[in-house]
Amino acid sequence: MKFKILVIAVLLTLNANGQSVKLDDILKHAYSKTSDLSIINGKELNYVIPKYISIIDTVKSEDRTRSFNIKYYRNDMAFESHLRKVKILTVLSVYFNKIGNGVMEIILEISSTKDDQYFGPYKFFSFIDKRQLKLVYNNSKRVWEYNSIIKIFDEPRVGQG
Repeated sequence: MKFKILVIAVLLTLNANGQSVKLDDILKHAYSKTSDLSIINGKELNYVIPKYISIIDTVKSEDRTRSFNIKYYRNDMAFESHLRKVKILTVLSVYFNKIGNGVMEIILEISSTKDDQYFGPYKFFSFIDKRQLKLVYNNSKRVWEYNSIIKIFDEPRVGQG
């Protein structure tokens, strides 16, 4: 009985820890068109790693052809400390929309903020880009890979009418 429980625990651990989303690869594919590349070209995208989601692969890619960089923060305090130093940042947010059998939908949102906007009464971000992507799971590599763009959102508008 103990052996069966041990085998089940090992299999569950391997399955959960074996899956990853490589943000740099997904961004490279999602913004590969020339017109879209200008959105992230030459930028440092700042990403705060969620506390309870360990699926994001934060290992730096060896790909030297990328025209952008992702800077990862382990918590909000590290992000806020860096924002106080540099005064303006481009921020990357990732929202997990739907997860199914071998298919996942995520939303990438890129925005910018300044220290006086972020540390005011409300955290204020300026919209740059937002798109919904479809990822498929590659069993042999044990990673989620980019498949297609589902939707590119328009800039949000306030006070229409």
